[in-house]
Amino acid sequence: MTTDQTAHITVALVDDQTPINRYTASYLDNYHQDLHVLFTAKNGLEMTEQIGIHGVPQVVVMDIRMHPINGFEACRWLTRHHPGTRVLVYTFSKEKQAALGMLRSGARGFIAKSSDTDDLADAIRAMASTGRYLNTWVTEAELLAAERGQLARGIDDIPTVRLNVLYLLCEGHSQKEIAALHNTSIYTVRDHIRELWNTFGVIDNPALIDRAHECGLIPIKPCKDNSP
Repeated sequence: MTTDQTAHITVALVDDQTPINRYTASYLDNYHQDLHVLFTAKNGLEMTEQIGIHGVPQVVVMDIRMHPINGFEACRWLTRHHPGTRVLVYTFSKEKQAALGMLRSGARGFIAKSSDTDDLADAIRAMASTGRYLNTWVTEAELLAAERGQLARGIDDIPTVRLNVLYLLCEGHSQKEIAALHNTSIYTVRDHIRELWNTFGVIDNPALIDRAHECGLIPIKPCKDNSP
């Protein structure tokens, strides 16, 4: 990494795929003299720790699927604590729900991991200078709605207790086991699952688990079918 940060755009890379972090950091620092990578982190929790050590970057290039703090939570933390920092979403996921969820959480730019690294550098520059970077991921109208706080609630707004049910379902727990772990009735668990179906627009648990993985909410392995 470069040491002279004068007139540089400071960047952080937050992604649970360490090889991607290392390659991207090296490329940005070595081939784009106006960019300086302050740090890399594997998840939102590590990001908060690294900010305390290295300082606040101007732009955070962030994946969605991370554990224990995913992109939605990490983006909301930055919005609350460092509103001047811009979040550029960098992911393989093409789920519209995930993109809108990150918009609601405070992200203002999107770029695919399959993009050329020079395109990533250009996106970082755009985020630093204008605060936004758009392509085919979201529309201008959706971005404006997000800036005005007018986007409808979505997957990033799932209540904690319902999200915990989703985690347990994806780990392979039966509804009876989930009810016992939550000290509640199986009927309450079924209600949570049906609400999750409605949120994701699915009609069974395998589809729910697939969508949760695609949207970056669940970084764990798929499980057996436990449909009501």
